[in-house]
Amino acid sequence: FFPIDTALFDQAIQARHQQRARVRSLLGIPDDHLMVLMVGKLVPWKRQADLVEASNLQQMSSCNITIVLAGTGPDAAQLEARAQRIAAGGVVFAGFLPPEELANYYVASDVYAHCSAK
Repeated sequence: FFPIDTALFDQAIQARHQQRARVRSLLGIPDDHLMVLMVGKLVPWKRQADLVEASNLQQMSSCNITIVLAGTGPDAAQLEARAQRIAAGGVVFAGFLPPEELANYYVASDVYAHCSAK
């Protein structure tokens, strides 16, 4: 028994090029941007604030990096207020994603970050 629906991820992987294009278009992320994804409830111990701060720092350079935070929670408003840019080249707040869509976000991203303290 696998607690993860592997068939769902297999489908996403098979269509990864189409899903990458679709998800990035939906979020307004250009093809030349590095997409960094973090998935989790927006709470202090998940440390999404670290990625928001990294995004703020990288905006002083010419890096093409977009942070995508998937999830909802009590820290959402605070994180959005801290983000210097809420768009491509900054932070995109994707909100809650159902499992079938989340698999597509995984295959669309270049890097997965997990900053959680717990």
